[in-house]
Amino acid sequence: MRKIIVFIVLTIFIVYCVCFPRQMAASCASGLALWYQNVVPTLLPFSILSYIIIHSNLYHALFSKICGILPSKAGFEAELLYPLFFGFLFGFPIGAKLMADLYETGHITGKGISFYTGVCNQFGPAFVINYIGFIQLQGLVPIPYLLLSIYGPSIALLILFPVMAQLKNGLFYRTGKNPLLQTLNRKVPEQQKKPASRSYLNFKIIDTGIINGFETMLRIAGYIVLFSILSGALNQLPGQHACFSSLVTGLLEVTTGVNKTISSGLSLEVMFCMICGTVSFGGFCGLFQTKAIMKNCPFHISSYIVLKLCCAMVSACIAYVCIWQL
Repeated sequence: MRKIIVFIVLTIFIVYCVCFPRQMAASCASGLALWYQNVVPTLLPFSILSYIIIHSNLYHALFSKICGILPSKAGFEAELLYPLFFGFLFGFPIGAKLMADLYETGHITGKGISFYTGVCNQFGPAFVINYIGFIQLQGLVPIPYLLLSIYGPSIALLILFPVMAQLKNGLFYRTGKNPLLQTLNRKVPEQQKKPASRSYLNFKIIDTGIINGFETMLRIAGYIVLFSILSGALNQLPGQHACFSSLVTGLLEVTTGVNKTISSGLSLEVMFCMICGTVSFGGFCGLFQTKAIMKNCPFHISSYIVLKLCCAMVSACIAYVCIWQL
């Protein structure tokens, strides 16, 4: 059944590209412009530098000293501070890239990797404040409300994770009916962490880091282009309701969806809730990118989707409460 669905979708996609070449080219150009003007300048330098830091062992030499500070039963690896902090700071998909690099180099284990990837794999504050807050919403919603609505659920889950991870003998864990606890406690093959060693740096690491950074950017470009074309195709369909069209476009690709929502003519309350929900979810384009980046890790896309959907629904609820305070 899955192969049949994939075949039908690909066939429709090819027919659209052949029958509507002008619209396809416009969507492709729009996706490439988005990638070249916004993604590459922001993410490429950090992607290269992060690879060099991790593979030269500068990273592990630093965070091995922090391990002694954390309580032994904290249920948290000190090395996770790096992807969690910089994943939030630099934005999607740097969080997933850092988690994948750290796992592949043995700096972190596979415990909770799907959960932590979902938490740190967010759109960065620069994108949220500048593109959404000022360019699209034009300052109609206070920035603190916007940040709280989008990042509040993930931060709350990160704070509560050590407590929830200890509920192994609780009612919800025993019954196995709580999807979030199943996400947190899903067993994955553990990778033995490497002991701390001396840091080193050579031209081979730098060269590989540059190639790895561009490889990541090209993978992101491919998914952005594909989903930009798909969003453009859906927008060509007649008789669509503005709310439905904006929601579907946002679920496919966030940047295009935000622009579509703003120009839909919906009320500010509905627009704000939809934008916060779709940005928190990350879009199916983001899901595909994350899955590709985490291909060598014990990453479970189903757990990741559950977490993202929970965050999206809570974000929409927080946005609803915030917007009525205006």
